[in-house]
Amino acid sequence: MLSKNHAKWEKIKSEQDANRAIGQIVDLADESFGYREQEIEAICKSVSEINKALIGNGDPTNSIVARLKRIEDNYSEMNESVNAMKKLLIGDLDSRKNSVADALDNMNERIERLERSMLNINKVVWIVATALIGEIVLAIIRLL
Repeated sequence: MLSKNHAKWEKIKSEQDANRAIGQIVDLADESFGYREQEIEAICKSVSEINKALIGNGDPTNSIVARLKRIEDNYSEMNESVNAMKKLLIGDLDSRKNSVADALDNMNERIERLERSMLNINKVVWIVATALIGEIVLAIIRLL
């Protein structure tokens, strides 16, 4: 378009007849205004389409802004859920009380106590078994 206009302007400059040059200038200006009107219409159409997308084509719940708000709300809700799960699993910064980690620690302590108790019970069983075997051996010796 610009090179075409440039060629037309060069032709107008070289025109010897002033009335003819003026007519060519008017034609060129009219043509330029026509192109500008088409460009403005295309821009208005694009702006209208963008506006529909932003506003939601008459339904505000379908607008980009409303969708972004829903995404932010869902993100906040998900973030709260993740933080709650994290607190349940490892506790908060102040303490691990009432967390899964705390429950595992408590369970580990209980298992260690049970293992120590089992060792003690095992010792008692061996003592009782030894005493019984000793009594049996004494009873056999008395019979002989």
